[in-house]
Parts: sequence; C-alpha cells; structure tokens
Amino acid sequence: YGESLMYYEPYQYVKAFNLYKKLAKEKYKAERSILKMGIISQKVGHYENAFKLFSFEPYQNNASYTRRLAMMYENGNYVKKDLKKSIYYYSLNSNTMDEGTVLRLLLEAKSYKKCQSKYLDIKWKKMDINLIAAECYAKLRDFRKSKSIIESLLERNDNNKKALAIYSKYKLFDY
Repeated sequence: YGESLMYYEPYQYVKAFNLYKKLAKEKYKAERSILKMGIISQKVGHYENAFKLFSFEPYQNNASYTRRLAMMYENGNYVKKDLKKSIYYYSLNSNTMDEGTVLRLLLEAKSYKKCQSKYLDIKWKKMDINLIAAECYAKLRDFRKSKSIIESLLERNDNNKKALAIYSKYKLFDY
C-alpha cells in the first residue's frame, strides 16, 4: 500500500493503478486504496476506471463510494447523466450535506412532491435546504407555505438575496 502512494501523481497514473489493482486482487484490505485510485482516475479523466472502482461491490454501502457514484451520475461523467440514480446514491448516505443535495436534485428533476416529502423528513434544516423547499412549495402552488419558509429566513437575515429572489419570483407578497 505504501509503495502505491509514491505514485499518487497523475503522470504516474499507470504505476499507481497497477499497484492498487494488485492490492485488490490479493484481497488486501484495500478499501481506501481503491477509493484513492478512483479519485486519481477521475482527476486524470479516466472516468470509466473511476466508475468501475467506485462500483466495486464489497464497498457499495460505503458512503465515500456511493457519494462518488452519485456525483458521476449527477455530472454525467462517463455515465449518462441520470438524476434518479444520483438521488438514489446520495440517499444511501445519512449525511446532512447529502440530504440538501438530494433535495436540490429532486427540485431539478421536477419531483416536487418527493421534494416536499423529503423536506419534511429532514430534521436539521440549513438555510439552503429551506430555500430549496420554499421553491418546491411554490412549484406545488402552496404559496403560503413557501412564503412562511422565506419569511422565517428573512427574519434571521433581511438581506438574504436568494430568499428575496424567491419571494419576488413567485410574488409571495400576495399571499
């Protein structure tokens, strides 16, 4: 494992990749090695290899691997952009950051009911999550709920440009 780290440079990608593959074949506890090799693969544009490494079956329940797969589906790197698969992989993690990303992707995918339901399930709601939810409620034509969320954000910071933009975009002052 230590020897493979010597080659953790893009110009020595082939040496590093071969060493990581060797570690994996020897059933060495190479979870971190495989993750690092996948990251190297992404950095040098070898998305097919990165996808194979992040999809490595023994690590399908590892948050680091599933987050990388989710990002590949979200951005369309090697695989066709697929918001449903991206949402699935992000949803495997219970990380608050990933919950916000799932909410954003649901809004982007126009899955407003699922967005609303997911928002109700999130216990710790950061500002970005509230902004996404407010827009989701507006898309569902629940302008009162959207206005309520936006107004609570504006109470904390009356200069919140994103909240003001949503307030104005959906003419929430009418509700």
